[in-house]
Amino acid sequence: MKVNQLKSKIFDAFVVNWTAKAICIVIAFLLYFFYNISQLGTNSISVPVTVQSNGQFMAVSSFQKHVRVTLRANPKDLAGISSREIKAVLNLDSYTAAGEFDIPVSLEFSPEIYLIDPFEAKVFPDRIHIQIEDKTFAYKDVNVSFAGQLPHGFEMVSYSVIPSSLKVTGARSAVEQTTNLLTNRLLLSNHTKTFSAPVKVSSLNSLVTIENEGEVFVTVEVQPVYAEKTLENIPLSFERLAENLKILPESESLKHVSLKLGGDLLAIEKAEKDSVKIFSDCSKISEPGDYELTVNYMLPSGVKILEKTAEKVMITVELSGMETEPPAEAGE
Repeated sequence: MKVNQLKSKIFDAFVVNWTAKAICIVIAFLLYFFYNISQLGTNSISVPVTVQSNGQFMAVSSFQKHVRVTLRANPKDLAGISSREIKAVLNLDSYTAAGEFDIPVSLEFSPEIYLIDPFEAKVFPDRIHIQIEDKTFAYKDVNVSFAGQLPHGFEMVSYSVIPSSLKVTGARSAVEQTTNLLTNRLLLSNHTKTFSAPVKVSSLNSLVTIENEGEVFVTVEVQPVYAEKTLENIPLSFERLAENLKILPESESLKHVSLKLGGDLLAIEKAEKDSVKIFSDCSKISEPGDYELTVNYMLPSGVKILEKTAEKVMITVELSGMETEPPAEAGE
């Protein structure tokens, strides 16, 4: 009997005036909720926006690079949260065509933040307008940019680039507008021999990337500049003639020689009359008579003869101090 009375009292406690009791419970719950909310702190953080793509599409227009994230949590929890633990993402994975879109901003947090309770986060703006294009690639030729000049007397014959083309990947419009790749300037100064050097392609824009970080290997072939010069009326000398002999001046078939020289520019510039020696060796002449001698040439280093006006010379040799008798008159 007592048990039945107890059950009846419990039933009456829930059923009698149940509407008012339910309202009281709801009010109590709301008071508890708003009390907890009033105890939460608020903090706003600027977070950089990143674009996430599966590789098929990419952003090609300028867009808002930062968003404001407003956090609500217990003050002690808020104090340990920084922008490094929050990521604002524009996810392009679900887009299948190029165009302009208002893409939702999704938030990602570090694992530690997910353990905070209570916790609330809002982002502003929650959508960002952006233009996207499909990705493509193409191989573009590499052109070398040179700076400075080779030293005087030297010239660049040719140059080669390895590899001669690089793969350019990026937004279709940017790749198609890229006609060729230009390297950073390669300095020529102080090089007098063939040399090789690594050099990087100049950055194009943020819409494309270049394989191998844009680095190529350039070989420049350098050689001396070729030049020619003509020297005229260089005196011819006779050397090593015995002391008891002399050359009749009027018998010399030539006294001066002219030359056309060729060679490295620096050597040609130094080649003057006083630096060129032209002579005939008389050491094998032992008695008077007529002789044909070879004309010899001594030239500065790096110079060669292209043309010359003499290879042989005719001379008459007589004894020193000997007087030539006049020819006998007819009839004597």
